[in-house]
Amino acid sequence: SGIGEITVENIKEESVAYTDKEKPKEEEEETSKEEEKEEEPEKVDINNANKEKLKNITGIGKVTAEKIIDYREENTFYKLEDLENVSGIGEITVENIKEEGVAYTDKENPEEEEEKEEEPEKVDINNANKEKLTIITGIGETTAEKIIDYRKENTFYKLEDLENVSGIGEITVENIKEEGVAYVK
Repeated sequence: SGIGEITVENIKEESVAYTDKEKPKEEEEETSKEEEKEEEPEKVDINNANKEKLKNITGIGKVTAEKIIDYREENTFYKLEDLENVSGIGEITVENIKEEGVAYTDKENPEEEEEKEEEPEKVDINNANKEKLTIITGIGETTAEKIIDYRKENTFYKLEDLENVSGIGEITVENIKEEGVAYVK
């Protein structure tokens, strides 16, 4: 027939050829488990991965992986878009990488942290002490004391009610509203 015993054994070992008989169920389960493993590719940290791991990312071949590693020697990737700083990687490649979901970076950019303004402390004018009230634009110690005195017999229902306090006018209330620190609870 032209095919020897050794060739048949090699074909069986490589699982290249199949007959029209059904595979045993055990073999089917193993195959589906292997397929499941293939569906979830290993995540790749672009700041730490070696060349082989980087090549698992869509659009990254041997040369580009080497360029990423060279870039990393003096820089850090804070977000995937930073890959565009590597020669040969453009916006479309980065979009494809993001869609694939394999590459990631967990580094936080310290410069961005500094740029973020701290959220100003919010001040409830019905409950704040004198010190807290002075955080509000246009409210000094004397006016803060007047607000506290006013609260002893009244309640603020809206910021405009501050105009009922001696020394606080419409413009001051507009500035306070614009600042967004004061509120009525």
